[in-house]
Amino acid sequence: MKKLTALVLTAVMILSLAACSSGTSDNTQNGAAQGNSEAQQVTEATTAHKAEVVAAEDVTTEPAFEEETFAPFDGPKELVVGISADIGTWDPWGSFSGGRQNMAPVIYQALTADIANQETYEIVHYNVLAESTERIGNGEYRIKIREGIVDTAGNPFTAEDAIFSYQTCIDQGRLGQVAIIESMEQEDDLTFVMKLSSDNVGGFSDICAAINMVTKESYEASPDGMQTTPVGTSPMVLESYTQGSEAVFVKADSYWNDAANESKDVKAGYCGMWDYSNIDKVTYRIINNITSMELALENGEIDIARAISSEDVESFENSDTVKTFFYWDGSYSIAFNTSENSVCQNKNLREAIAYAIDSESCLSAACDNRGGVATCWSFWTFFDYLDEWTDREYFNYNMDTAKDYLKKFEEETGMKASDLSLELLYQNEDTAEATALTIQNFIGILTGNPNCVTLTSYDRGTYTSTKKSPDTFDITIVNGQLTTRTTSCYNWNDVSNTKVQGYNIFHDYTGEIDKYIEPVMAEETHNDDTVRAFQQFIDDNCYLKCLFYEVSYGAAAGWIHNTGAAIGAKGFLNIGALTYDWANSGK
Repeated sequence: MKKLTALVLTAVMILSLAACSSGTSDNTQNGAAQGNSEAQQVTEATTAHKAEVVAAEDVTTEPAFEEETFAPFDGPKELVVGISADIGTWDPWGSFSGGRQNMAPVIYQALTADIANQETYEIVHYNVLAESTERIGNGEYRIKIREGIVDTAGNPFTAEDAIFSYQTCIDQGRLGQVAIIESMEQEDDLTFVMKLSSDNVGGFSDICAAINMVTKESYEASPDGMQTTPVGTSPMVLESYTQGSEAVFVKADSYWNDAANESKDVKAGYCGMWDYSNIDKVTYRIINNITSMELALENGEIDIARAISSEDVESFENSDTVKTFFYWDGSYSIAFNTSENSVCQNKNLREAIAYAIDSESCLSAACDNRGGVATCWSFWTFFDYLDEWTDREYFNYNMDTAKDYLKKFEEETGMKASDLSLELLYQNEDTAEATALTIQNFIGILTGNPNCVTLTSYDRGTYTSTKKSPDTFDITIVNGQLTTRTTSCYNWNDVSNTKVQGYNIFHDYTGEIDKYIEPVMAEETHNDDTVRAFQQFIDDNCYLKCLFYEVSYGAAAGWIHNTGAAIGAKGFLNIGALTYDWANSGK
């Protein structure tokens, strides 16, 4: 009811403002997210943004690490984490789930990790189990494993074990990343070469960062393929697990890279995700209901939670014991059907709609101003983000300009704007719903017809299949991933690459878009020029306007610090990179 009331009020405000003035708005990321202290925190971080990509070889110590001095604490350092989903099985290569996302990395490590600080936008590539990776040819990579790695059972981890891990994952067939691995050949104890059947941007890095590693000896010693008896190379071991209730981890007797955790030396393999030097025990408590999660935080039953309701963020703002942190979760864009099946085949109409939609109003309606306004179809932490996109003019809201384009459309086609009938397709979830209603109102103002846009929403599966047909929509809302991805190309490929996906969201099958998506996707030709060219093609043809970036929230006890680093690789709650004032924890 609260959400519905807000949407109705937003619609009234839009109509009222439009009646007073056509107006303009500078849709810059710096002007986003106003109205409350949490939103202001996002704004300040956004304003200070200077996208910076850091390679492991260029870093000496962990960039997210804060040197803080806390009072000594001799008691047990036991952390309790609230999560909403269970892992189900500890199989290293099980299907993705929220529980697996949060708990599997406590046990298992990958060859590499890519982590972005949510407040500074600095993204760092870490070599973890891999000492180095090198592209030696088209689709061919040499991987060298660090010397001296052992798992918590004392078994050494070598190139043979890495190959075994990948091959077992391939044989199980659950994780799509490994489908492009064509062959693997061991060169020596610590080195092997991987050959890929396709060499697109992000393919190899995803294989290195998303696939858990185990030793062959420990895996084969497990009676059930580690479904209940996981053994990894991390500093923690599973002490107990009650399905649907909790998992308890304790510090292992030793960790192969304790020296790096002490020095914070990234070149030596340090990564905050696996720095448990200041934690003795961690319990993951499964709490399915978000209200119960928030009560557990307030009552001190849990110390940190990755997800809380955005509507209840304000309730923690005045808390003496709990503080919130944010992370960038998703992007929301409008894409146009440019096929002959849609009136949006006309470029002037597309531009009219793009200029008629105020991204800030969409952000306000959908996210209560918690987020940032987009100026490109990318994101600040992505490795291939171009600084020139920051604060640029990007279909900035201007109803006068929109009406100029609409007049050109009418003159070209002989159609009257008041007779337009458009179908807006989107996935049935709250943020998209609020965005769709706001878009509907703006297009109604543009055309003078409040009934111009019909809203059609489906569940995720139905939406995914429906959008592939060129006769099902005129405009669609496209959701992109942020925290869990490291390049623009993932989102671009997902809806623009006809050769890979079998369709493109714009339903342009003239071959023009292929001239831009194929070179930007290929590892061999992916560079600033091809990245720039693809974005320019999308802009010049007004195929898509990225509206805003949404933030989600977590919350932690007041004695937990460095929460800008709270989100690790692939969205993992990065408890190892946080700092803890245990003396003031009340434990």
